[in-house]
Amino acid sequence: YNKTVKVENCEETIQVQRCEGHCRSATDKMSITCECCRELKTEEKSVELKCENGTSMNYKYINIESCSYVPKRFTEYTAK
Repeated sequence: YNKTVKVENCEETIQVQRCEGHCRSATDKMSITCECCRELKTEEKSVELKCENGTSMNYKYINIESCSYVPKRFTEYTAK
């Protein structure tokens, strides 16, 4: 998707990636298991922001290269 980056009076529209998707989950009396979509690989990028006074400035950001489902398991024991 496109995102406009603004720093002071300088700005530029950049294309960034995002991770999205439905989380798969399961539960029972002893544990909860969830899989969430997360970034797997990222890279640092830079872009020149154009300023109102005609100058430009360098802006660094982290861009997502790939995503994956990451399992997370929670264990809950309840004494009764």
